[in-house]
Amino acid sequence: MATREELKAEVERVAAEHGHRLGPWLDVGHASQTGCLDCDRYAFAEILPPPGKLHVAGIDQDCPKGAGRLIELD
Repeated sequence: MATREELKAEVERVAAEHGHRLGPWLDVGHASQTGCLDCDRYAFAEILPPPGKLHVAGIDQDCPKGAGRLIELD
């Protein structure tokens, strides 16, 4: 069974890979939600029923604003 912290860590990993800058987590009962501070994409971790699930709405796609991504300067 995945814990709340494990599910949140997975969301954070996926978001970072795609250049999102996540805001604070909102923990409410059986779920936790966060979103990108630069675009309208979000994700939440549903803890109950076990084993828990991740729901992403675009966090698994590149951030259109490019937050957090390294860019090359000439």
